Amino acid sequence: MNINRRQRLDSFLENIAGISDQKYQERVWVRIEGPECDDIDDTVLDFFDDGNPILENFRDFEITDTQYRILMELHKKLDIFTKTHGVLSI
Repeated sequence: MNINRRQRLDSFLENIAGISDQKYQERVWVRIEGPECDDIDDTVLDFFDDGNPILENFRDFEITDTQYRILMELHKKLDIFTKTHGVLSI
């Protein structure tokens, strides 16, 4: 995998780590305690902006079929969440 793809994938995975970390969410998104400057809108938008091209070409990023299915499940849940709660417009 070339460096650009590796960097894009690493950024995408870092974003997913924030989405999956309840303590991070409470500290950064709810209590607004740094040092990070992040919010749910930016995180979800980044997930779709960075993730959609990766998921469309997942084999180029050395993502397995199983990993792809799990990522698509998260994608679907975040899409439903944003439409239900109006987090942002995608």
